[in-house]
Amino acid sequence: MRLPWIAWYALLALATLVVVVLDVPRWAFYTGAVLVAVTLACFQDHLVQPIAPSSRLGKALRFLGDKFDALAETIGLGFCGLMCVAALFMARDHWRPALVTFAFFGGGALVYLHSLMRKRREARFEAIQVQVAGGVDIPFARGRVIWMALALFTLGAIIFGVGTDYPWIFRVLGLFVAACGIAMLGGVLLGFIGKQFIRFQPHGIVLGQRTYRSCIPWELIQAVQAFEHHRNPLVGVHLTDPLLVEITPASQQGAFLKRIRRNRIWVGPEVVIAAHNFGLETPPLVAALRRYANDPAARAELETPAPSLQPCLARRA
Repeated sequence: MRLPWIAWYALLALATLVVVVLDVPRWAFYTGAVLVAVTLACFQDHLVQPIAPSSRLGKALRFLGDKFDALAETIGLGFCGLMCVAALFMARDHWRPALVTFAFFGGGALVYLHSLMRKRREARFEAIQVQVAGGVDIPFARGRVIWMALALFTLGAIIFGVGTDYPWIFRVLGLFVAACGIAMLGGVLLGFIGKQFIRFQPHGIVLGQRTYRSCIPWELIQAVQAFEHHRNPLVGVHLTDPLLVEITPASQQGAFLKRIRRNRIWVGPEVVIAAHNFGLETPPLVAALRRYANDPAARAELETPAPSLQPCLARRA
């Protein structure tokens, strides 16, 4: 069932009215709110009817979003910073709630700060030409995932272990966050996370997954775009014919096509690359893909990697 956003807001207002009138217990209200928020966050593409970008409402929302997105993140950063300062003043008399507050809003402040700095770098990016070392694997940045896992585990452990004055549902959420951190760390240590890589070659770009490698010929790349999904910067690659992509081993072609179908449903482009997972910035990766896809003569420089070149993209020319 796909409903427009206005319908979901109307249902939320109706649910709030029912809660007030029927005097629903607080724990039931918190539980329902968390379940609804998680469901919409994970399955919004299937539950929410998208607004056509070409419509007047779509253009207006995109304009407002571009103008006020940074402002909203700045306000969020300021609010989280104020809450951290308040937690410091509260620490002397009530150290447990103060520690939980500082950990929760401190993490939020770091997320907002990182997003603002990333967007500032992307807005300032200018390059005359982007050149990549050919035949060199650009590995998955496992350190980033490890730090994220440790941060989630620390935050969850503080909420669950220290936040004894909070409702039990809040502590259960803390336990869930800590479990997610442990799962991420275990995935890295056991090899389920971090096996991916990117390699530029004269005949195409190679994307390595845990169980297979896909080599996309440059001629199959129809368009390359940078976009955000759930506030995550991504690079989307549109292909003319996914069936012509070379899969090694060939027995994993079904898994590759399944990923293609899933990407089409959720985000649109057939191939999606999270540049930050490889320690790269989105604009130079987009520029490099477009250059080698549109300029066959430029692919000759990918034949043999020069010893002085590093396996990364130049951020500026």
